[in-house]
Order: sequence, then structure tokens, then C-alpha cells
Amino acid sequence: MIKTQNVIITLAASAHVFTAILVMIGAILMFGESLWGGSPKRLRIYGTVLIVFGALTYLLAGWWYVLYYSADKAIITGGEMAWAHTLVMETKEHIFISGFWFAIVLGIFGYFATEEQLNNPYYRKTIALLSIMLVLGVLLLEGMGGIIIAGLKLGLGGV
Repeated sequence: MIKTQNVIITLAASAHVFTAILVMIGAILMFGESLWGGSPKRLRIYGTVLIVFGALTYLLAGWWYVLYYSADKAIITGGEMAWAHTLVMETKEHIFISGFWFAIVLGIFGYFATEEQLNNPYYRKTIALLSIMLVLGVLLLEGMGGIIIAGLKLGLGGV
């Protein structure tokens, strides 16, 4: 029988993936808003999404990493794909920390955008470029997470 506590911990640990996807959706919406007619009101909403879910992703992922990743790390480094930790996870940690601040800064740009700023094509292009970079960063981190999970599965003897 599955322990309820283990299910809750696993769901809570997986929640950071969901909140990161919400950050990515907010960045995609911000990209569209910045290129095809900007509304300060909508950018404020998208900026709030980036700030709130970026912070939530950071907290949830940090909680999982500090309390539970050490067991996974031992399995991964003892398995066939030890590089999934030594190369991929170590890289992911640094990208993740930078990405958190990236999401916060972009969220602040969106939250405080004014009509005058949105009339400036350089401001709109900057938001669009930063949004694309954030989306690509989230996709990269999600892919890296998949490699780490594959290393864990192989370390456990699975396929």
C-alpha cells in the first residue's frame, strides 16, 4: 500500500515543474503582448504571473533539492548515467538560479510598463527578447530534468 505522505511529498516535489510551465506561459503571453500591441494592464497581469510563479517555483524546487535530492543523487551517481548529476544537474542548478532572477526582472518590467514605454519599439523588443530567452530557458531546464530522471531510473535498475 502506498503511504499517503509519500504521495503528498511526490506531488509537492513535482509541483515546481507545473509552476515553471506557468512561468513559461506568462512569458509567451508577455512576448505576444509586447510585439502585437501592448496593454499595460495585461502586461501587469503577466508580470505578476512571472513574479508569483517564478518565486513559487524557486521555493518548491529548493525545498525538494535541499530535503530530498541527496537520496536521488546517490542513486544517480552510482548508476550508469552518473554524468546526469555531475554534468546535467550541476549545470541545471546554476541556470535555475539565474533563471529565477531573470523571471523576476522580466516580471517587474511587465508589471511597471506604461503606455509611453509601450510606444517605444526598443522597450517592446527588449521585453520580447527577454521573454523568448526565458521560454527557452524553461524548456532547457525541463529537458535537463528529464535527463536527470532517466539517470535515476537507470540507477534504480529500470529502463
